[in-house]
Amino acid sequence: MTTSFLHGVQIQEVSTGARPIQTPPTAVIELVGTAPVHLVAPTNATVNKPVLVQSDRDAAAFFGPDLPGYTIPQALRAILDFGACSVVVINVFDPAQHQAWAGETIDLAPDGTLTLAHPGVISATVSRNPGEQVYTAGTDYTLDPATGRIVRLPNGAIPAGASLSVDYSYGDPGQVQNGDLVGTTTVAGVRTGLQASLDIVHLFNLKPRILLAPGYSAQAEIRNALLGMADKLKAHAYLDAPLGLTFQQAIESRGPSGAVDLNLASERAVLCYPFVQVAGMLEPYSQNLAGLAASVDLNEGFWVSPSNHTLTRVEALERPISWSLGDPSCEANQLNAAGFVTAVRGYGTGFLAWGNRSAAWPTSTDPKTFICVRVVADVLHEAVERAMLPFVDKPLNRAILDAVRESVNTYLTTLIRQGALVGSACTWTPADNPESELALGHASFQLSFMPPTPMEEVTFTSTVDTAWLANLYQP
Repeated sequence: MTTSFLHGVQIQEVSTGARPIQTPPTAVIELVGTAPVHLVAPTNATVNKPVLVQSDRDAAAFFGPDLPGYTIPQALRAILDFGACSVVVINVFDPAQHQAWAGETIDLAPDGTLTLAHPGVISATVSRNPGEQVYTAGTDYTLDPATGRIVRLPNGAIPAGASLSVDYSYGDPGQVQNGDLVGTTTVAGVRTGLQASLDIVHLFNLKPRILLAPGYSAQAEIRNALLGMADKLKAHAYLDAPLGLTFQQAIESRGPSGAVDLNLASERAVLCYPFVQVAGMLEPYSQNLAGLAASVDLNEGFWVSPSNHTLTRVEALERPISWSLGDPSCEANQLNAAGFVTAVRGYGTGFLAWGNRSAAWPTSTDPKTFICVRVVADVLHEAVERAMLPFVDKPLNRAILDAVRESVNTYLTTLIRQGALVGSACTWTPADNPESELALGHASFQLSFMPPTPMEEVTFTSTVDTAWLANLYQP
């Protein structure tokens, strides 16, 4: 209210009524791993900093070629092969720390080339013999650091067929430790590794729905860190079972005495088994399942399960998984019953993702053990939380309470119409809001909803009924 004198009429605008609620971005994946960032433009090279990738062009520009030992380039290719989506990537490989040195003496091939034993070269010194004439890159030879291929230049000082001594450093992702991936917060307040996940919302206004660390997530320390961050972000951590695990070992791993410990019951954990073969090479299933899940999210809806959708990239599995729709004892069904998401192939189907449940199954039978149901709950909660900001600190009166309730119910109706919910309601009752709480500025609403569960099992009751023989007497 104005404090100045006015002899007249004044109009003050007050916003009331329902506010529209928007669904936040849903097909968002967070990928933590290693990339040869010393092979990209210096302005694009990042360590422990979230980077938003939305195309294969972004992937190449910021994270370089797919070289042995590095996890990010391969995972990005797997995810993006299923279609466009948002991937926030955190590289923990630091060329300044994670490098090794080698020295080789190699004869130039007749075509004037040689290839070093280790690709991903960081720096190199080329000489005729150790301690003798040092040759100049660009004048005497060229070096492709990605492949380690040296080419003699015809007008340079290197003689044809010479024996060259090359001392060089190269990126060694094997030196990356679990602590680098788990991350920390430095004295300067800089977050590293998985801890940098907490910066993503403020950087991009995105919240990851799937967390990945392919190639590392089978290790207990990394798995626990992923699950801890998934709890904070309200996301799912896609975790791979170790490479080489047999079917029996996988089932046993869910119990207390398995050779591998996957004995957990978290709604945030999606257990992926086995590894899959792509272009003749084995790679983690998690990165393929994540790409498929994002594709289904964008094309069909975030409430749709990725199970029974085609894994277009997959050529084979690490080991065959038996599958028959009507056989409870087949390996695929046993894996699903134990809380794994697996992959199957039938006649004329190609490879399909198979499994709807998080690792909370079979310990819990709550509908939220369905991965897609948990996703709907997370998306709904985030949408409502974001929409409530304009209402916070407004005068607590009937108008504001009605506006909140109407805003949420309008949004719930939209989700029902889309198919994301079967039914829902937001209510405010005096019983939930005693005077003592209202006096403290605390208003409580009841939010009730039910997403559609995936039709995981279909049962027909079949009867041979002799009464149908009466049809023989009909004219």
